[in-house]
Amino acid sequence: MKEQGKKTKNTKKDINKGRMNKQDKWISNVNIYAKIVTYIYLFLMIIVFPFYAPQGYVDIGMNKYYFFRMAGAICFSILVPAVLYL
Repeated sequence: MKEQGKKTKNTKKDINKGRMNKQDKWISNVNIYAKIVTYIYLFLMIIVFPFYAPQGYVDIGMNKYYFFRMAGAICFSILVPAVLYL
């Protein structure tokens, strides 16, 4: 049986056990950001992009090329600073 009134000593390790450190919070935020960007990208590709080509399938190849070139440039410009920061 446990003795009543006996105080247990909390160590620093026990106190910080339930807390997330800054790196874990940053990784969690990056994961959330990546999911949001992925959902927005899928929405654009599935819902919006098919209506973007004004002449139907005639110009869809060229529009896809320009879209992916711009999307790639944007992703690259975001990715490079993030990689250099790590």
